[in-house]
Amino acid sequence: MDYSVLWAEVERELDAGSHDLEHVRHVYATALRIGRSIEDVNPDILLPAAILHDIARRREDAARPAPFDHAEEGAQMARAILETHGFPYVDEIYYCIRAPL
Repeated sequence: MDYSVLWAEVERELDAGSHDLEHVRHVYATALRIGRSIEDVNPDILLPAAILHDIARRREDAARPAPFDHAEEGAQMARAILETHGFPYVDEIYYCIRAPL
């Protein structure tokens, strides 16, 4: 599956800081490696969730000190992006982003 549109969305939303594009690339690479080693992992859920997991982090940083849940906002943003571009497993990806471990 081509994730280039997701990468473009993340690149537009993130800036420098602890959760920048390099962080997302690291998370993606880690998810890819782990996903390949575990049976029955769906990469069409795991990888988009890894790419989009911090998409609202800059908005959270900008909102401080006001309370802001980047996981909730990010899940909503991800849902809109995924639906706009016709990705499958939108609900599952939403859940992965909304309920980070």
